[in-house]
Amino acid sequence: MDSLTFRNQLLARQILLGEQLAELLVQAQEDLYEVLPELETEDERREAAALVQEMPQSLASYLKPRSRARMLAEQAISKALPGAIGIDQKLAGIESARKRVWELAETAGEEANEIRWMTRGFDCTERDLRDDEVPWAHENVSMYQPTLEESLTRRLWATADPYRLPVPTEGTPAPADVPTLTSAHSETRSVEPPKPPPE
Repeated sequence: MDSLTFRNQLLARQILLGEQLAELLVQAQEDLYEVLPELETEDERREAAALVQEMPQSLASYLKPRSRARMLAEQAISKALPGAIGIDQKLAGIESARKRVWELAETAGEEANEIRWMTRGFDCTERDLRDDEVPWAHENVSMYQPTLEESLTRRLWATADPYRLPVPTEGTPAPADVPTLTSAHSETRSVEPPKPPPE
């Protein structure tokens, strides 16, 4: 491949990404504009409209420059549990993601330790999954971890007016209650370095 071909491929992907992002943004804004009339006062509707108009600025934090290793590590962590059912799948997902993150850390230079520390939360999750004595252990093992699409769909259902919800059609995810873990996690624990993946 020559340099010109590569640049053309880069440009094509930039255009596609921009078009997809613009389409998603417009759709999200239109969805919100449709519910604006349901607000009670004109001041509330005016304020809400201004917030919707400012949505493009809110994307900046998601698009801020980050190293490739950090972005791939974030992706691996976010995909570790969604879709996993039961303790074996969840532990396997954690082990695979931790291994991937630590491999990326080896290529990250000065960011290596920061990226390894991104797996620190896995240690707590593993302990909770394996510990039958803590009150939330069974809940963690049995609870299905939704995918990102399922989570967003559920969040939209949760914020909808229950008296105006459409009747779910076949293939439409129905709203579901998500167990919430409470202050049982809040006890003081010493901070330990993240556990490395097994050899």
